[in-house]
Amino acid sequence: MSLTVREIHRYPVKSMLGERLEAVELDDRGLVGDRWWAVRDGSGRFASGKNSRRFHRMDPVFGCSASMDESGTMVALPDGTSLLASDPRLNERLSELFGESVELVREGETVRPGLGVVEHYDAAPVSLIGTATLAAAAELVGDDEPLDPRRFRANLVVETDEPYAEDGWLGRTLEMGGVRLYVTEQIERCRTVDVQQGDVPRHGRVLKALGEQRDLLLAVYAEPIVTGRIRIGDTVTVR
Repeated sequence: MSLTVREIHRYPVKSMLGERLEAVELDDRGLVGDRWWAVRDGSGRFASGKNSRRFHRMDPVFGCSASMDESGTMVALPDGTSLLASDPRLNERLSELFGESVELVREGETVRPGLGVVEHYDAAPVSLIGTATLAAAAELVGDDEPLDPRRFRANLVVETDEPYAEDGWLGRTLEMGGVRLYVTEQIERCRTVDVQQGDVPRHGRVLKALGEQRDLLLAVYAEPIVTGRIRIGDTVTVR
């Protein structure tokens, strides 16, 4: 079976649920619009599912979602309210939801001692996972249906017939629709894979199973080499 792009997911606000697309532009930074924004607390850390130098565990972020159109980035809150990222009321509403003072910021606006300008993505800008991997991971946790790729925040879901085929892409180049991506590393998962994220239900067994069977590694990161447009159905060639 040839490899093809099956799904494209963009997450305009880091750690919030995002949107499923038919096509997307890729630039040197990654999917255009992906993680352009993040919720920042008073210490300069970003809302996430874990605590670190860059991140602050704030689970209310998982109840929000974000999308983009010609008017800008829209944030949907759990109560059904939707506000543009540029709306001055949004920070007040987010602070109420999070129970502390937070604000939505664009990438490049956060500078911290010892870190410099803090980027919103993690180790690399694009993440990929295979359909066979989602099915195999479901078997590890005893589920009948493949796991939802949004649980892993994958940007690109590739139709594959071999579980964990992505592991063999490390250090290789993927071509799709004229775009080229260099696969840099496997992704180490955290508790986010188990938490409820909007309509993605809480699980509770995924991280434990990945720790026991996969050293917490699932899916891969990639860096853009040649930019352009990616579409559903594009053939993926591993070089």
